[in-house]
Amino acid sequence: MMGRMTRFLSEEWFALVREALSGPEGPPEDVADEIAGPTDADAAAGGIAVRHRVTDGPDGDVDYVVRARSGRFSIEPGAVGPVDVEITESYESAAAISQGTLTPAEAFADGRLKLGGDVARLAASQDDFAALAVLLAPVRAVTTH
Repeated sequence: MMGRMTRFLSEEWFALVREALSGPEGPPEDVADEIAGPTDADAAAGGIAVRHRVTDGPDGDVDYVVRARSGRFSIEPGAVGPVDVEITESYESAAAISQGTLTPAEAFADGRLKLGGDVARLAASQDDFAALAVLLAPVRAVTTH
């Protein structure tokens, strides 16, 4: 995955994300245990789908959907299918969260991130999203914002 830099939320970025999440070798060993099995919340909730609407980006607004279930993840561009939670944020906030310089909780508290839908389900899925962040670290290393 090393190589040229890719702009956050571009088509190339989504391709790198898909590769990181579905590569033939599976997840890296250091995170395999962390994401291998379903959590209690995952089992009870049957997974989660979160639509992100990122506004004011270099190419305009971008929608994408993150799905997490039983330690498996997908991220697809577009407003694809039904979701449990909707998040609206500016490109600036999404980039800062992606880079790890802003947490989603801080962005929400500052009014820079808006939530809709089943927020309790999102809160119960935080372990899944922490594991997802680890899996996407190689993508972050080659992403420009």
